[in-house]
Amino acid sequence: MKIKHGIIPTVFIGADSIPEAHYKAIEAVWNHGVEKRTQYDRKDPMGDYIDPPSKEAQVLVKINDPFKDPRFPPLSFCERGKYILELLGVKDNLVIPMDEILAGIDEMNLGTQWPYTYHQRMSAYPTRMGTVDQIESVIDRISTDSNTRRAVMTTRAPVIDTQLKEDIPCLGEMHFR
Repeated sequence: MKIKHGIIPTVFIGADSIPEAHYKAIEAVWNHGVEKRTQYDRKDPMGDYIDPPSKEAQVLVKINDPFKDPRFPPLSFCERGKYILELLGVKDNLVIPMDEILAGIDEMNLGTQWPYTYHQRMSAYPTRMGTVDQIESVIDRISTDSNTRRAVMTTRAPVIDTQLKEDIPCLGEMHFR
């Protein structure tokens, strides 16, 4: 695959289960992604990069049977149980209220609190008027019209995220069909 400079490639993958899709997505980015530097890349005292560049691609995923077991891929180098609990919303009580973030927080000294969790942004997206359950909205849209292109969830909350310097969501949007 020939990639033009600066163009992020788009790759489509199909899989029978979530774990299969997870590994196929990683493989697709590795094989077809474009190399890109990030703000996390470390440099030595001379200014040369220590870390290899990241790879970036837009990966479209179709999962034939999302409820097929196992539903979570085996993860290495992280604490799988804690991550799964975060995705299920168990850590949502650790999210700092929007008003406190807007008033200013010391991101380097949050202790056990977080500016967000992915689950919180999807199930109780913060707005000045309250919260929005994007999961319910996506389910309603797809249930009403299976051809909709409007079943979208975002984890971006510009009112909050522009106040943060370190910890903003890496995952931005999810589109469902």
